[in-house]
Amino acid sequence: MAGTQTIMEPPKAPSPQPDTDIELKALSKRFHFTPPSILKPRKAVAHGRQPQPRLILIFGWLGARLKHVKKYAAGYHVLYPSSPIIVVRSFPTDMRPFSKFGREFHILTSLLAQYSVDITKPGNGVLMQAFSNGGCWSVSALINRLDEFTVLRPQTMIFDSCPGRARYMLFIKAFVAANNLGILSKIFAVFWITLGYWTFKLFCRLRGQDPFGERRHEMLHHVHAQRRCYVYSKQDDLIDYRDVLSHARQVQEYHLGSEQVTTEEFDGSAHVDHLRLDEARYWRIVQKLWDPALQPTEVKVPPLILATSKPSVMYGEEREVNSLVAGIEGRRDSDVKSDYGSYDASSMKLAIEETVFEEE
Repeated sequence: MAGTQTIMEPPKAPSPQPDTDIELKALSKRFHFTPPSILKPRKAVAHGRQPQPRLILIFGWLGARLKHVKKYAAGYHVLYPSSPIIVVRSFPTDMRPFSKFGREFHILTSLLAQYSVDITKPGNGVLMQAFSNGGCWSVSALINRLDEFTVLRPQTMIFDSCPGRARYMLFIKAFVAANNLGILSKIFAVFWITLGYWTFKLFCRLRGQDPFGERRHEMLHHVHAQRRCYVYSKQDDLIDYRDVLSHARQVQEYHLGSEQVTTEEFDGSAHVDHLRLDEARYWRIVQKLWDPALQPTEVKVPPLILATSKPSVMYGEEREVNSLVAGIEGRRDSDVKSDYGSYDASSMKLAIEETVFEEE
């Protein structure tokens, strides 16, 4: 009996993976934005619906590498392909006494002017997101660069893992969590972190200052969004979730219902790592915040951009953990300039003017 011949099918080609990266143009080490070439023209929207954001501002956490913050920018670009995105990085030296990093924010105010965005006026179409206390520090720098009495009025404001208070044990936890050290190394590290922390506290007290308290105050009194959301986790080792919730309550009381305030708890996620825990839910929150009238069937879920990436942790390197200690030593202004570089104002203006926002 003739044998049965088995016909082997050719192997299927693997499905192409979506491009989850995004091109960002660097104006300096701190400021990056989406070049006009990758943006799509704006389309008309149905009556009563929110158009895409006119501008998206992302204030990264302290010491975050650009490749980690870019993953959030990539998600936003999938959701809102016609919206320009500006990424603002935060560095450990920002928090040292007498830091001059706020002077760099003329770059950001120039960008806002080029986009014809007045972030101090309601209905400006701006979506802002701040990550951790480092992001709040950068928002504060923008406020003070405009005017110390300025009130930022983004349409939507998202606080991810912030704002928190300065707590000694949280600095220790941050160091231990971010470094694989032996017992002796941990003992010496804790000693220096402790010395730096309490020296910094004494320095601020003598000057009548409370830097972290001032940042919380500014996020309350100098940021007034149409809709505001706090994303947090009780398992956050660096920011006490009770600090986040108390700030949300303060906003509700201070603004007397003129600002829609919501809180979103992620159960089990680490500091600034809620997106990794449940990306679909994270982006649903973003979209519903921006457009509350959005129907469930209209919600987009960007590709899983964090599934294969290395977890990003605040104070991911030893020098970042020890920024508090290094900060009290102080550095020259010239050092700051060499760290963060310069920018080409003419090329920035030309690049932005090429952006096309035509209504179809």
